Amino acid sequence: MSRIKCPVMVLGITTDNFYPIWQQKEVAEVLQKSGNGAVTFFEINSIYGHDTVLLDLSNFGVAIKGYLETSLEVCGNVSKSLKTEDKCGIWSEQLSAEFDNAY
Repeated sequence: MSRIKCPVMVLGITTDNFYPIWQQKEVAEVLQKSGNGAVTFFEINSIYGHDTVLLDLSNFGVAIKGYLETSLEVCGNVSKSLKTEDKCGIWSEQLSAEFDNAY
């Protein structure tokens, strides 16, 4: 994991039995300990378990939207132009625009 240097968001859902919250916390900790200083861990408390990603859009979507907006600000690339490639990548801009339209 020491090769991963890009910003990373690890999402954990407290009621997810397929990917328990302790595993998600461990992934975030290992990334941080391996030298990635741009790791964000976000814990979602939801009654839907593993299906939260499908059923709880208000919590899940807001978490991702907030992360992407913060990530773009940190990287200094808040424009919607898809022509400029930076250390965060074009992918982040495209997803941010999609979430701006969805929420």
